[in-house]
Amino acid sequence: MDEGDARLNDLVTVSIEVHCPEQEHSFTKAKIHHDVTKEIESTVINNSEDKSGKNLCPFCVTGFARLRDLRTHVTRKHSDMPMPENLNTGKTKCLECNARFCRTTELISHLKSEHKMEFQIETLAFQNIEEFEKWKDDFEKRNQCSYTTYGSKQKSCTYQTYRCSRSGWYRTKITEDDQRQRKMKTSGTSKIGNNCTSTIKVQDKEDGTIEATINMTHYSHDVDIQHASRKVRDYNIQQGTTDYIYPEGNDRRRIHGRKRPYKRRVTPAQREEFNNMKHEIQFKLLKIQELVE
Repeated sequence: MDEGDARLNDLVTVSIEVHCPEQEHSFTKAKIHHDVTKEIESTVINNSEDKSGKNLCPFCVTGFARLRDLRTHVTRKHSDMPMPENLNTGKTKCLECNARFCRTTELISHLKSEHKMEFQIETLAFQNIEEFEKWKDDFEKRNQCSYTTYGSKQKSCTYQTYRCSRSGWYRTKITEDDQRQRKMKTSGTSKIGNNCTSTIKVQDKEDGTIEATINMTHYSHDVDIQHASRKVRDYNIQQGTTDYIYPEGNDRRRIHGRKRPYKRRVTPAQREEFNNMKHEIQFKLLKIQELVE
């Protein structure tokens, strides 16, 4: 047993001895528990890696190879304890008190408990993924927002999460000469530098149906159609539900007031088929020329 373990055992022993219901002062237990917790954190977490390179839990001294695994452990096993400040290193920020979190779900729980914020959450059932996709397309158009998946769905996974497309941080594309590769859009970046709380969580049920849990409440931004997808903007312009107008020169499909047709990509198989047709026509033309002569 090293000095750190011995010190930790002493602290635990002290806390057990003091936590006696016959104490005269009711605040002693809370105060001692707070002091012990702080001392454990300063003893263990400030030196979060022990000699074997493991990150230690400040509450049960369980070791983890990765810091994110330690955060998950504290969230699940010690949910009644406050998250140590040095573990709150996430980029997701509460705009009310500047607290930081690693997951959007942690931010939502914080906003509910600490700031009494209410979230509009609804659960819907669909017969298949096609029905869900159709609903999602209509939902985005009516609410003037867009949702995208983060990463691809694994075969063994039964759920997938769509998050508000405005979640995230803008990343500039830099060349080797530290020059920008492309200019910022005239409307600015759609990324808000934070994570929005609005998500759609889709789960595959055993009977083949789809269950979707929709958090309709956006956070950290207003719903702005100029940052929605093009299909959402075009739909609302056609329906007359928005006065949004594309900036001059920003509609890349328009040339001199007329729409430019889409260019379809020719696949290698199609290119080979075209070449065969060309050779066949040339061969027939040679045959016709020989007959004429």
